[in-house]
Amino acid sequence: MSENIFLPLLLFSFYFAVRKPSSKLVLWDTLTAVSLAALYLTRHISLAIVPALLALWCITNFQRNKLFVFRLVYVILIACAAYAPWVVMGLSKDVALNKIFGFGIASRSNPEQKTLVRLGFWLFIYYGYFVVITAPVFHLLWAGTVQVCRNLSFENIHKNRLIVGAFLVTFAAMAAATRHSWNAYYNFPAPMRMMGRYIMFSPVIFFIVSMYVANSEIYSRKNFGKAAFISLWLISLLTIFLFYTVFYESLILPIGENFFGVRIAIDGYKILFHPELWLLTVIAIMSVSAKMLWDHRSGALLVIFLGFVFINLWGIQRHEQELSVSRIYSIPARALYDLASEQGKARRFQLFVADSEAIDPTGFKQRFSFWGLPGTALPLSDLKTDTTPGTKYVLVPASERTDYRKAKEIVRYEALGKEFTLLRL
Repeated sequence: MSENIFLPLLLFSFYFAVRKPSSKLVLWDTLTAVSLAALYLTRHISLAIVPALLALWCITNFQRNKLFVFRLVYVILIACAAYAPWVVMGLSKDVALNKIFGFGIASRSNPEQKTLVRLGFWLFIYYGYFVVITAPVFHLLWAGTVQVCRNLSFENIHKNRLIVGAFLVTFAAMAAATRHSWNAYYNFPAPMRMMGRYIMFSPVIFFIVSMYVANSEIYSRKNFGKAAFISLWLISLLTIFLFYTVFYESLILPIGENFFGVRIAIDGYKILFHPELWLLTVIAIMSVSAKMLWDHRSGALLVIFLGFVFINLWGIQRHEQELSVSRIYSIPARALYDLASEQGKARRFQLFVADSEAIDPTGFKQRFSFWGLPGTALPLSDLKTDTTPGTKYVLVPASERTDYRKAKEIVRYEALGKEFTLLRL
């Protein structure tokens, strides 16, 4: 998954945006620009994140002089130059501009699903997911938000730009994720699944923010009275409990059984293993850390750190087991066949066996194309699929159809001069 590259790149970009250099401005501005371009090259969701990071960079480096304007223009131009080879390569292969820049993602939808009510539903869902995956430190995030909102002067925003930047980046990603799920054809008429992986970086960034809030004594008796201190803790707890009931007790909103996919909403999926115990653990971590911060105990930061690590390791072993089972059928590892390439040389393809969560004809087309087979040649109009979770499919050469006597033939498919049969096992 691209997250293995995307997450460290995002952290580097965030660091470059929030750090105010006192010397070697050209070097730091070049690093900032290149990291932003690399971020966009890694994942198209960065189309929403890059402007947020650029806004954070402006907050960090703003000055009322021509130097700031020159530096801003320089960062934008270098970022564009670093991204330009990708654009040139795409245009040379006749790829549409909307695909090169990522505008085509989740562009196929039913007009009936694009209502304000459904948009509100997805905004609520993604905010709730953010609350759940940052639960152990959510009370500290509330305290940081209050600290910023108390004084909206530029000086205060600049001073607390770590907090402001974290919310800018996360809410930008949440906006992109909301747009994706709102438009995705598989979320109509009933919402099937969310794309939690789009904001899976949030716990890491907000853990850093929470440590800053705790270490700066923002959430302490010096900054809040006892009533306000307890109120922040209680509001945070009630918010977490609200979304716990939504996601894990199936109350309030119609959340489907496979709403958190094993690969696309990992942080939410792991909580499915003993969710009640997870909730009690979160309450304990929040309570102990809040009490220690109120009492000015030196071990508060350690408690926050250990609590954060423990919650993020929650259910990881079970999740890995579930993921390995899923890979058995999602990764094309069942059979290898020699096919003739267009150049006439022998080429080896891994032909896929799919574990269907809600796979439809377009899903097959995408999987074929991903593994080097021309998905456009697949006769979608003739493809009748079974969307029952766990349904397995296999693509075999037509000559080997007899090896699967009990399988049901779905469609015939011709590619690279050979005929294949798609079967449902």
